[in-house]
Amino acid sequence: MRKGEVLALSAGALWGTTGLFVRMIVKLGFTTADVAFLRMFFGALLAFSIIAVLRQSFSLPLWSWKYLLGTGILSLTLFNWSYFQAIKLTTLPIAVALLYTAPAFVVVLARIFYGERITLRKSIALILTLTGILLVSGALRSFITGEEISWLGVLYGLLSAVGYGLYTIFAKPLSGHIPPERIAAFTFLIATIALFPISSVLAKPSIFFNTHVILLGLLFGAFSTALPYFLYTRALTFMEAGRAAIFTTMEPVVATLIGVFVLKEPFNFFEFLGITCIISAVILLSLSDKVSTPNIDN
Repeated sequence: MRKGEVLALSAGALWGTTGLFVRMIVKLGFTTADVAFLRMFFGALLAFSIIAVLRQSFSLPLWSWKYLLGTGILSLTLFNWSYFQAIKLTTLPIAVALLYTAPAFVVVLARIFYGERITLRKSIALILTLTGILLVSGALRSFITGEEISWLGVLYGLLSAVGYGLYTIFAKPLSGHIPPERIAAFTFLIATIALFPISSVLAKPSIFFNTHVILLGLLFGAFSTALPYFLYTRALTFMEAGRAAIFTTMEPVVATLIGVFVLKEPFNFFEFLGITCIISAVILLSLSDKVSTPNIDN
């Protein structure tokens, strides 16, 4: 397995811990919007701290700001806000399934903007991935049982997928030119500013600033935010955007395994079949011939 693939897989695995942190933080009385704000705030704090420790420059070329505004606002802010709206209006399994249609958007957008080929192998891997997500999330069972669905919620879910996928599209031109720590730091900072108005920081500051929340926030910011975004942004230097997006779908696999082994949640045959589909897609892509990364005009 090549370096970019290992980096993307590792990022997806770390993102799989997100649900565990979200559960712990919500139990403390935070809303989902608060969770998004905390994630970006502590992610930015850690990312800027790492830049300082590494003694890297904080400066950015002027051309990079249009992409950073894309990663910070059109990607992370849109993704978080739309995803939480989808959860409110539908169910968590359906929201998750809609979110992970993101690789399909990335494959299409990468073809439009970067000329990446949509090969037969990539198409099969994408179909396996989407099938796996439907099975792992439980969304397929919801459709089969005739569970009532809010189409507005579905729209928000698809918007969250677009936002999630846009990080890959906007970060791709930056990778290889700007260190991933700097890309992530400014992305998180922009998203923190954008999410601040919809959070309840000013309404209930006392629950935000206590030792337990700060410690949990630092762990959340490190293992579920800063580190995986560093790894994924670095992975984009070595591989196509569409392939990278498919590799990160290991996230729901890890999330499911954490649910089973840590949270003692039930595990059924459909989830096993879904995990098998996703892993098969990753293996299929990892066996493909090495494809050179298209040259990108900044």
